[in-house]
Amino acid sequence: MKRFRTGLAGLALAAAAAFGLVLAGTAAPVAAAKDRDEIERQRAENQKELERLRIELEDTSAELASAYLKLEEANQELPLAEASLAAAQAEYAQA
Repeated sequence: MKRFRTGLAGLALAAAAAFGLVLAGTAAPVAAAKDRDEIERQRAENQKELERLRIELEDTSAELASAYLKLEEANQELPLAEASLAAAQAEYAQA
């Protein structure tokens, strides 16, 4: 469960960072003040960071999918466990 929370925290952090990068890349007043080489360097850095975040999000998505499948497995097993418990309780009550 801790890994799932860590994945969600990473997802939130990655989304916030990606949003910040988008805003930084489109800030016209700041871009106008920088020279062209600096803008291109920053754009290249932003692209690298976005790619890193995409990879991180893919891993997070895989973790979320795995957690979801485990939850579904547990949900499917729950009625069987409840029936088994009820049978055991009935047997215990008769003893």
